[in-house]
Amino acid sequence: MRVSVIEEVKYVAPRKLPGTALRHASLSDPGRSALSRRDLVRLAASRRECIVRVTGGAALMSETEGDGVGLLLANALGGSACDAAVIAGATMTINRPTPGLCLACDEHRVHCPDHGFGHITPRPGVMDTLMQLSAMGAPARTIGIVPTIGDLSLYGGFMMVSNTPGHGSYTVVDGRCPVCLLLQFSTDRPGLTWDDEWRVSIDYMELLRNEAQYSSLHLAFNGGRVTRNECLHVAALPPGDSPWQLLLVEDSGRTATELANDRDFRSTYPHVVSCSKRELVTVVRQMGFAP
Repeated sequence: MRVSVIEEVKYVAPRKLPGTALRHASLSDPGRSALSRRDLVRLAASRRECIVRVTGGAALMSETEGDGVGLLLANALGGSACDAAVIAGATMTINRPTPGLCLACDEHRVHCPDHGFGHITPRPGVMDTLMQLSAMGAPARTIGIVPTIGDLSLYGGFMMVSNTPGHGSYTVVDGRCPVCLLLQFSTDRPGLTWDDEWRVSIDYMELLRNEAQYSSLHLAFNGGRVTRNECLHVAALPPGDSPWQLLLVEDSGRTATELANDRDFRSTYPHVVSCSKRELVTVVRQMGFAP
């Protein structure tokens, strides 16, 4: 998959949130990625010579189950002392506005500019990890990846990624993420899927592994079909000079739990590691990916 950076813009998030530096990239024919040197240099400037891909999801979690997941994962990477390169998704899923908030909110079922941050209820989950690290002031070098599943649109101060009418929530670019790469479809690649997020993440990781001798870790928490695709792909990658390490949080639910308990999967890929949420901080540190 080839990625070419075509422009950079500043996304000013509504309601006093810091802006996100957005880079637009177009995906064209399959092949070796021509990734942004700026982003590679950013990641390669991490103090700890490793890159961690945080993956998974919380779309089917209750808000109680998802609450604190981003903080848990950020702390597992070292919290305010996290000094690795970290790559993850950079979207925010928001519950639909309460009926009766205003005519505009009722008409579009998306928060209007007057009822943005301060009124919205973001659904907590894995995507909060980068924002938690940023809020902690961690020296981690981070990049968020967002595939544009449909036509990008702006409404209510949000950059919309997914807005399926029948869903009880909608998904936007998270304005709290310091740097975000937007993957745009091109004429010879007319559509993207959520799988493109992890494919491009692996491209970045592979270049850092090959060119800067970085070690790598995929940290999987919960997740569904897309997370399963990613975990199966990573587990089967040839190790090269160092293994592609995959850590499953075994009590996080859905895909991560299913694969952690799948005897055939674990016997086929004995290098895959699993641990509980309570053990996560210790295990990540023991693996060398956190101080």
